[in-house]
Amino acid sequence: MHSPEREVIDLERNSIARILTGIVLLTSIAVMAGWLLGTGVLKSILPDQVIMKFITAICSALTSWMMYSIISSAEVERDAGIEGTDSSAEGLTIR
Repeated sequence: MHSPEREVIDLERNSIARILTGIVLLTSIAVMAGWLLGTGVLKSILPDQVIMKFITAICSALTSWMMYSIISSAEVERDAGIEGTDSSAEGLTIR
């Protein structure tokens, strides 16, 4: 088992990771909406910059959704007390 201090750090990391993946997901959805609606403002993250392609937005959205799912499943496994799992990046190996 991990120490209580490590569990607090893991929870903070997971919270930050969830927030960042949510930001990427929302940005990707906004870009896809920009392409579907024909709005140039939504196609670019910053004004007067190169636009993000639709397929890139789809890939970013799917990747962020996958990362959110990995983080959530690691927390569920940790809370259930399943041994052999770790919520850090080292625990994201295929077994």
